[in-house]
Amino acid sequence: MPPKVKYGREEILNGALSIVNREGLDKLSVRRIARELSCSTTPVYSTFRSMPELENSLISRVIDILISYTEKDYTENLFLNIGIGIVFFARQYRKLYRVLFLESDKFKEVLERFHNSTDQQMKKAQISQLIDEEERKDILRKMWIFTHGLATLISTGYIENESDEFIIDLLGRTGGDVISSTIYQKDPELFKKLVSEGKKK
Repeated sequence: MPPKVKYGREEILNGALSIVNREGLDKLSVRRIARELSCSTTPVYSTFRSMPELENSLISRVIDILISYTEKDYTENLFLNIGIGIVFFARQYRKLYRVLFLESDKFKEVLERFHNSTDQQMKKAQISQLIDEEERKDILRKMWIFTHGLATLISTGYIENESDEFIIDLLGRTGGDVISSTIYQKDPELFKKLVSEGKKK
C-alpha cells in the first residue's frame, strides 16, 4: 500500500502560489487549492484558520521569492543586481508581481519590507562608501520608480524585448546616470576624478 500523501503548510502554499501565478489572487479559494493538490479541503482548513491568514502567508512567501531574486549575482555590481532581480522576477512571475505591487491591499506593507531588504543589500555595495544614508535612500527611491515601471510593463506584456541583455543594459545605464548625478551634486571634483579613473580602465 503506497504511503499516504501529507499536505502540510508548504504543500498548501505551493499549491496556492501555482493558482495565483496562473489566474490571479481573486481566483484563490480553498476548493481550488484542494483541486490543485488532488485532496479534500480538510488539510487546508486544518492548517489555516481563514482565507485572510492563508493570503497573508502567501504574500509573505512571494516576497521571500522576490527578495531571493534580488540577492543573485547576475553581474559584479551588487546594486545593479537588485534591479535586475526585480525585473527578472516580474518576467518569470507576471501575475505574482501584479498581485504584490498592483492588486494587493497590502501594498505599503509589502513595499516597506521589500525596501528594508534592498536597503540592507545596498549598504554592502561599493557606491555606499561614497554617499551618506539619505543619498543612498534617494538613489533607491529613484531607481525603484524606474525599475517598478519597467517590471510592470514587462509583467503586463507591453515590452516585446524581454531578453536578459536588454534588461541588464537598460538598468545598468539608468542606474549609472542616477548614481553619477548624485555624486556630481555631492562633490563635482570627486565626480570628475571617478570619471577620469573610469576612462583609464
